[in-house]
Amino acid sequence: MNEKDTVLTFLACGGMFIALIFFVIINANSVEKGYQIKGIVDKVAFTKKGIPQITIGGEIYTIRFPGNAFVDKIQVGDSIVKQNDSKIYRLIKKNSKEVILSK
Repeated sequence: MNEKDTVLTFLACGGMFIALIFFVIINANSVEKGYQIKGIVDKVAFTKKGIPQITIGGEIYTIRFPGNAFVDKIQVGDSIVKQNDSKIYRLIKKNSKEVILSK
């Protein structure tokens, strides 16, 4: 292989890697955007990578995009509402009935 072939191979591999990352992010975004949630949080857990997962009525939802400031406020007993095709979560705290919107 000459130097030109090496550069082209490197660029092709780099381009495929970037395309793969882009695909994974878009796919995760569309899955979460498709969530239709309305219920009381039964459980809050975190994956090995620290990604939060909430359980509502036996269904597990992975929450990636509202950010840690919102996710850190979710507790068992709180209510969460999210409409299909929306990125906004509405968290209603169990004791104070305070409504917190994700951004």
